Amino acid sequence: MVVGERAIVHARKRPQGTKYFRYISLESNRSNLVHTGWAMMGLIHSGQMQRNPAPLHRAAKLIINSQLDDGDFPQQEITGVFMKNCMLHYATYRNIFPLWALAEYLNHL
Repeated sequence: MVVGERAIVHARKRPQGTKYFRYISLESNRSNLVHTGWAMMGLIHSGQMQRNPAPLHRAAKLIINSQLDDGDFPQQEITGVFMKNCMLHYATYRNIFPLWALAEYLNHL
């Protein structure tokens, strides 16, 4: 299954018969700050901070180090896809989700 124009998701089955998905980047190995923010919030609210906080510390460091001098975050790739063929640009996502993720991170330290 293709996700946007930059990634592909492979569905696989484990020996136990359960299905899992693997994300594979089609281009460079760059991070997207909006997606990192979404992932951070999902991990925080699923209890990752209590299990192993190392991935959250790395994600927070990435977000903090990516912030521009004026407080903004850089504009990256489009993050919205509608009906599998229409790319949407949400201009405020680049600032909202990284900051929200950092706030959640600080609240759960």
